[in-house]
Amino acid sequence: MNYVCLRRARVVMLPMLVVCCSIALRGKTALAVSSHVGALQPTYPPGWSMVGGPAGSEFNAAALLEVYTPKGYEAMASRTVNPCEGFWAFFATASEAYLNLSAEELAASQSGHTYSCSLGAGWNLVGNPFADVAQLPPGEVGYWRDPSNAGYEVRSDVPLGGAVWIYSSTVSAVTLTAA
Repeated sequence: MNYVCLRRARVVMLPMLVVCCSIALRGKTALAVSSHVGALQPTYPPGWSMVGGPAGSEFNAAALLEVYTPKGYEAMASRTVNPCEGFWAFFATASEAYLNLSAEELAASQSGHTYSCSLGAGWNLVGNPFADVAQLPPGEVGYWRDPSNAGYEVRSDVPLGGAVWIYSSTVSAVTLTAA
């Protein structure tokens, strides 16, 4: 049986060992890693957060989960996300989300692995599909709302468990790289 832990923001497989740990990524997101295989649980502050995760990640703790569409914001029927899907989540209190990590997602989250995310023309809320920070391509700009000051930051990455706004003038794709 394997368990996961983060060390310097990297996923590490540890055989036959129960692990619980916590770290902070750039002082923004605290992480608690559960003691069972394949679960990262980012902690989100009360209020609105931009969220995303690997396939099957669950945001059941969110009071509201909304997706941006060409028609505007719409409530999500499901609390389970797909890779590259970014959402706005409202948390009434500090809450954790379950980021699903199958063996495939763990392998795909190793440094240097890539994931292509479709973009529509206009603004796109792109979620991080990895179990680590996702790097944007050189020259690509993402905008992330910092929950601590309710302002936007220009980013060259997508935080673990997070999402960023990316603008595209045409239908295209952006390739994210696991850090």
